[in-house]
Amino acid sequence: MSHDRHDRRPRHLHDHSRGGAAGEARPVAPAPNAPVCTDRRRFLRLGGAAAAVCLAGPVLHQLGGCADQGEEAAPTALRIPVAELPEGVRVRRELAGKPIEILRTGDQVVARSLLCTHQGCEVAWRPEDREYFCPCHEGRFGPDGQVIEGMPPRPLRTYPVAREGDVVVIGS
Repeated sequence: MSHDRHDRRPRHLHDHSRGGAAGEARPVAPAPNAPVCTDRRRFLRLGGAAAAVCLAGPVLHQLGGCADQGEEAAPTALRIPVAELPEGVRVRRELAGKPIEILRTGDQVVARSLLCTHQGCEVAWRPEDREYFCPCHEGRFGPDGQVIEGMPPRPLRTYPVAREGDVVVIGS
């Protein structure tokens, strides 16, 4: 059995029942109005590439972590009257869409990000343990935001704070 050298179809797609010399295969003609299929290898390559792109996003996200997602962008300023910051009370607000905590102790005001530096999960203050806790991978930070234990690579970010009369300005 011989095949036309230019016919790339597998043998099982050839019609062996008719035409030509005895036992010679002839290509089967496609049905009229049959959809035109692309080359199988090309189809598989494109499908494989599409699958790789779909899978690469989450994998790269996990490898790189979320710690720097938007954290390096310049925050917008947040203005809060001092009267809204009771002394010794941790006040949660948002700065540029990200959770922060503001703590006033006497004349000092500290503003700290509540996003873990490992993968960007929101940390919570645990007053009984006097620490911030990240529920994603159990990272722990001290009251000053320094890493105590776990996977976080850096302390919690602090923001610049300025006082303008009876108003506290957080951020740049």
